[in-house]
Amino acid sequence: MPGIFFRGFLDSPNLEIHDQILKNWKQIQYDSLGKVIYEATFENDVLAKETLNERKNIEHMPYLVQCAHIQEEEARKTCSNTALLSFIYANVRYPETARKKGIEGTTLTQFDVDKDGALINIEILAGVSNELKAETTRLLSKMPKWAAGTVDGEPVKVRYTLPIKFKLED
Repeated sequence: MPGIFFRGFLDSPNLEIHDQILKNWKQIQYDSLGKVIYEATFENDVLAKETLNERKNIEHMPYLVQCAHIQEEEARKTCSNTALLSFIYANVRYPETARKKGIEGTTLTQFDVDKDGALINIEILAGVSNELKAETTRLLSKMPKWAAGTVDGEPVKVRYTLPIKFKLED
């Protein structure tokens, strides 16, 4: 049966449409924030147009607003990292069911610091249990406001990856 369908397909006018689709197509590549960074248009299997959008580097990375008074970039980053860890330690609640089952491990998360400093698009990429994943989501949703990253002096959305380790005390 598959041979008959295949032969019938090759003998049909659909083959011309299929060949035309294969010869005329676009290739689009996106960065981690969903912006188009490369676009190519092919006509008759030949590159007809190519566009490479310049990726701009972040001038200033986002930071927790409580560190805004620090002008030097590296010192502000250190302050923000310390404040982030302090927030996590002060607000994490080890899920009781995970504690009873002896579940430990790391959740790997990604989120965006939006142009207004809010955390959005919180995703749990990996985790050892649903309880720890849920706690990670709850914790990040309560995160204090950030100052946005900037490119050319304008606020931009910046993606972060953050591991959070859950360990039971002996």
